[in-house]
Amino acid sequence: MSAGIVRHWLDSGRLDLPMPAGGRTLERWHRLALLAEEDVDAARLAEAHADAVAILDELGAKPPAMSELWGVWAAESSGAVVTAAVTQGEFATISGTKPWCSGASFCSRALVTARLADGKRGLYAVDVNDPSVKPLPS
Repeated sequence: MSAGIVRHWLDSGRLDLPMPAGGRTLERWHRLALLAEEDVDAARLAEAHADAVAILDELGAKPPAMSELWGVWAAESSGAVVTAAVTQGEFATISGTKPWCSGASFCSRALVTARLADGKRGLYAVDVNDPSVKPLPS
């Protein structure tokens, strides 16, 4: 199963990839390709985690804890809209159904896009283990 493979890669340090724009892009891609040779589905999830780590770094945010597996869920559908209402400072309430959330049943956290009241999109870090977050089988 992909979840176990990705978890093994995370725990073994194989997902600690060079950051983009650091002069080691070819190494980053090569290491992702090696993971894909082992398991394409797991490598897609691993790439999402690596992307989340890079995005957090770019934003100057705290890096993920060693045991956290992150996803990036930015796909949108006209039939499934996710909205965000800022509540306190950096915190927001996210509502709706997000389509195409690869790894939703086993990721620890995810970067999720959502629409604000003014129509702009925001990017939010979501604790997938929070009881209010419910991955759907579909």
